[in-house]
Amino acid sequence: YVEVTTLVASDAESYDQFGTSVALDGNKLVVGAIGRDVGGIRNRGKVYVYDIGRNGGGGDVMQMFGTSKLYADKISVSGSIIAVTDTLYRDR
Repeated sequence: YVEVTTLVASDAESYDQFGTSVALDGNKLVVGAIGRDVGGIRNRGKVYVYDIGRNGGGGDVMQMFGTSKLYADKISVSGSIIAVTDTLYRDR
């Protein structure tokens, strides 16, 4: 194998835990970062979606975040469907 590129979050910060979870389907790579702070909520978590067939896969094409902490603990991708867990979500 030959390393083609190194992926980093476009808005990376220390302790994001980028790469906590990873899923690949075809050219779609989905990477979780459970430590990412979003909207003033510490460790809210974020998901980055990459098209690794486009421009060497260097930049994310979409970002998503959840409703509570530790979003993106586990992820899965199949075609156009991305499933993401939100470990601390509680139905209120």
